[in-house]
This record gives sequence, structure tokens and C-alpha cells, in this order.
Amino acid sequence: MRTPKVKTLRIRDWEHRFEKNRTREISVMTWRPEPTDLSDDVYLDVVSHPDGASHYGVLTALRNVAARGKPRGTLTMENGAPHTAKTLALKTRLPENVIEAAVERLLKIGELENSTRKSRVTSHILPQEGAVIPQAGAGTPHPDKKRLEEKTSSTSEEKKSEKKQRARELSRSPQQRTADRKITTSSFVDADDDPGSEQTPTPSQSAGAADPPPPGKTAEPSYATPADELKALHVEYAGAPITQELLDHVRSRLGGEISQQFVQELRTHRGPFRNYQGFLRDHVNKPRHAASAAKIAQYQCELCGSDVPGVGLRLQGREVVACSCANADYVAEKIADGTITAQRKTEAVN
Repeated sequence: MRTPKVKTLRIRDWEHRFEKNRTREISVMTWRPEPTDLSDDVYLDVVSHPDGASHYGVLTALRNVAARGKPRGTLTMENGAPHTAKTLALKTRLPENVIEAAVERLLKIGELENSTRKSRVTSHILPQEGAVIPQAGAGTPHPDKKRLEEKTSSTSEEKKSEKKQRARELSRSPQQRTADRKITTSSFVDADDDPGSEQTPTPSQSAGAADPPPPGKTAEPSYATPADELKALHVEYAGAPITQELLDHVRSRLGGEISQQFVQELRTHRGPFRNYQGFLRDHVNKPRHAASAAKIAQYQCELCGSDVPGVGLRLQGREVVACSCANADYVAEKIADGTITAQRKTEAVN
């Protein structure tokens, strides 16, 4: 007497419903897409039963088993042999009788099918209007791997460039960003479009500004303060804005003010840098850059009690204002982040 051959079951239409561009690139499927439409016909068919909840749980487990099947979408073991209710119970840790009942019903619904037969139930996803239906027997086109890699690489580079550009913008002072917006806005106005308009020379034009750089050369950017230039350097070499803690550390080691001489010396170091923050911290800690150790250790503002030169806030009535010990860079930063108001800037600096 011959032993009946165990049939190999598969999830209906696996290739189109559970395979995406990303899943096709991986050899071992550690995750899979899962439909979220609770009005889907398959979902409604499964749960519209007294034991629908347990049947849906079994279906979810079977889909996960099929994701590791050989080939994918089939309920097969690692050696390629078809799963039985007993082996599925061992694999999923679900009761064997629950699996048997669920498999029988899923076969009737059409969500499970014999892998040797053609699918009895077509996909519930309707084609878009005007879409061409492929001919019978036509294979599923596989995406061009090389083209996909180039597209992915290009998208990644664009995201990195956008992130770096955004970091540069954040490192610029509010005054510089305001000036840039004004220049950009004015560049859209063409005097030739308005016969009655007159072009007013800018202060730099009136003062005899230098000619634009020759082709092939980029004009050096100008910065309002050495601190702004230091922020731009940090973005250029570290790829991210400088932290407030590191900026305060540099200021304190330089006696409260970031000098142009210090920034110019930093520019002589072209890298490459594995850790620009560490380089900057080590560089400013050198004796020739740091202020007198005794002076820093003994420093304390009499008005606000700050022990960091150039940094200090105090209360004036019920309002927080910058102390007279605060330098201009620190005041500008606190105005930008909303800690103090612009009306108090003159009082704080004076």
C-alpha cells in the first residue's frame, strides 16, 4: 500500500502581494509586508466565522512560515519537504487541531492553495483604469538590479547633501540668514519689467565694491563674527552644527572671546579629520590658546555669578536679560533662541 503523497501548500499570489523591491534583494526574509486594509475581502472572509480570530492568527503565522519557505510563499521546510499540520504546530507553537481547522477553511476561501494547481482566486487588487493586462503566461519582470542600485545610491547622496546644506544654514547667524533672504527676494525683481522703477545702488556698490571673482574661482564667504566662522568650519569638517557646550568651552578657554586669529589658525588645518570635535577641543586646550589658568579659575561675575567669561544672564524685575559680562556673540545667540528679547540687547551689551 502506497503512502499518500503530502501536498505542498502555498499562499495565494505571494509574488504580487508580499514581495516588494526591497524583499527581492534579500536572501533570507526577516520581515515581510502585511496588508492593513480591514475592508479587504480576504480579511472579511477569514474573520466572519465563529473561530475567525483563531483562523486569522493561524493565517498570519502561516504567512511568516511561507516567507522562509523554499521557494518563498510555500509552506515548506528547510529541506524543501512540505509542511504538515504536525510540523506546522511545532514550528508555530500553535495547537495542531487549530491549525488543521484553519487550513481546511483557508483552502475553501482560496487563501491557501495547492502549489501544483493554478490559483483559483484572483487578486482582489483591481488594475488602474487604462492599465494593460499582461498576456497569459507572461512572467513577472524582475527589476534591473544595477539600475536599482544606482537609484538608491543617487537618492542617498542627495539626502546627505541636503542634510549638510541644512546644517550649514543652522550654523549661520540670524542676521546672515535675514540678509540672505533679502538678497534672494530682491534677485527676483527685474527693473526692466517696470519702466518707472529706478535701481538704487547698494552700499557696497556706492563704496566701490570689489569686482566679482573671475570664472572658476569662488568668492570667500564673509562672516559677521569669528564665532560664526567657527560654526561654519565645524559644519564643513564635522558635517553637523557645533554644540553649545563645545562653543562655550572654546570661549571659556580663550578668555570669553573667540578671536579672528584663532579661527585663522584653525583654517590652516585641512584634515582629513576623523573627529573634528575632538580636534577642536584638544587644539583650544593648548597653552598658547588658553587664557591664564589662574584667571579662569578665579573668575566670577559680581552681577550674575557666572564663572565662564563672556557668558551670563540675570533677572531684571521679572525678565531675564543678558548680564553686562556677556559678549556680543552670546547675546546674539540668546536673542536667536528666545531666551532674551531683542529690546534688551543694547542694555546687555552696554
